[in-house]
Amino acid sequence: MSNNSVATVVPNDREDCKQISNVEYNEYLQAMGKFAVEEHTHNMSGIERKFISVGFAVVCSVPVGGDKYHLLVKVDEFILAPSFPKYEKLYMATVLHNKVNHSWALLRFENVAPPTVYPPSIDYLDA
Repeated sequence: MSNNSVATVVPNDREDCKQISNVEYNEYLQAMGKFAVEEHTHNMSGIERKFISVGFAVVCSVPVGGDKYHLLVKVDEFILAPSFPKYEKLYMATVLHNKVNHSWALLRFENVAPPTVYPPSIDYLDA
């Protein structure tokens, strides 16, 4: 993902934001990405998502005592049905880190790219 496309996910120009480097080695950001996937997937049926990694991150200071993280998260996605393989997808997760009570809250989790491997096509009409 280019830096130009990342600018579209930072919603507020008044926020003080900066890109974080070396996110693949940052255990805190990787844990936050895993949290985002688990929070979004909680109570979902018919689909399973497994966290792979955070590949890009932007942090923005917010005036209420926290930081807002915009994370590009890669996941393995499984449709819980016969003959559908897993495939990788990219999501943009926005997580608020509340510095007062040391907690995270998932604010947004949106698909940003098509899957890299598509489920097999089934031609019912050719049978």
